Amino acid sequence: MDESKLVDAEPVLRHFGATKKLARERFGLFVRAGMKLGHKEEFYRADEGRILGSEDWVAKTKNRIGEIPRGARPQSKRRSALDPEALMETAERLTGFAAQELRSGKKTRGIVAVKEAMIVVGRELGASNADMAKLLSLDASVVSRRYESGKAKLGESKEARRLMKSMRANLSKAS
Repeated sequence: MDESKLVDAEPVLRHFGATKKLARERFGLFVRAGMKLGHKEEFYRADEGRILGSEDWVAKTKNRIGEIPRGARPQSKRRSALDPEALMETAERLTGFAAQELRSGKKTRGIVAVKEAMIVVGRELGASNADMAKLLSLDASVVSRRYESGKAKLGESKEARRLMKSMRANLSKAS
């Protein structure tokens, strides 16, 4: 088995440096420093077998993502009220960006703002991170960050609020 296929290292390395070489060097230092600390029981504790980490980290994570009731079906199996193509068509019509642009790797302010709005509205309508990642050709971790950023912009940006409100209204008319 090819172990390099088990973990996507890129999202982790991005936290350690701007270039791969620098990130790998810093990550190596980080791991060696951690090894000197020895075994830390808090890193192996699980909360109902789902979340690993210190009590404080588990509490913060639950607060951020919400409590998942025991026995709940995974999000990927629940039915979403979202028609992904309807969301894409709505975004195209409201913003003038083509689906191809919204699915591209472009990171202009306008495209990122539209993607964030789509992710927030899509998640409100029951889509999972995986659904939105597939729709926008993004990594699920990027969808998660864009969701948090989009939610924050609801409180900061009148333009973001207006766009999301328009998307919701157009999608409710379509259904």
